[in-house]
Amino acid sequence: MAVFVGEIGKKIEITFGVNLTGASVVYKVKKPSGASGPWTAIVDNASLGITSFTTVDATNLDEVGTYQITPEVSFTDPIRKYYGTIVEMIVKNLYT
Repeated sequence: MAVFVGEIGKKIEITFGVNLTGASVVYKVKKPSGASGPWTAIVDNASLGITSFTTVDATNLDEVGTYQITPEVSFTDPIRKYYGTIVEMIVKNLYT
């Protein structure tokens, strides 16, 4: 799947392969420039561990290069927090 700068409505999916019933998910994102911040993800299919984030504005994908995404999964009962494997995503300029 190609990912381009400025895409809005682009669904980015990460599968854990473990049951995420009752979990909340945040993708910790590091952009090519080193800027970082969270993207609040959703659990699409808890039993299969499928999560996703859909870009909401052009600032989500505003740099060309490699983005590093570290999923953070939290449970409240009992309180637990886990991190997934860092996923690298290449964002391209549309016309180069």
